[in-house]
Amino acid sequence: MLGEKVIGQFPNQPDLQIQTAFRLITGRYPDSFEATHLRQFYEKQSLWYKEHLDDAAAYLSVGEYPVNQELPNYQLAAMGITINSMMNTAEAFTRK
Repeated sequence: MLGEKVIGQFPNQPDLQIQTAFRLITGRYPDSFEATHLRQFYEKQSLWYKEHLDDAAAYLSVGEYPVNQELPNYQLAAMGITINSMMNTAEAFTRK
């Protein structure tokens, strides 16, 4: 759902999508190192899911809420994986 939110808020602006998701998860903005690596990770995932649309659909089929069909599945899946990686950090776990 967070992926849908940031993609909807900032269409075609993955840097702002990543920055916003990171801020919501950790309570701060990513530094330049983090932003660069998260963008590279997102781009790699986006390319992979664009070539494997069935896998993107399968990834998005898990969960309680329906997926916004107006957004490209490969972008949603790539942003979902990127957000998941942010959430699986010590900083996200220990946010107060």
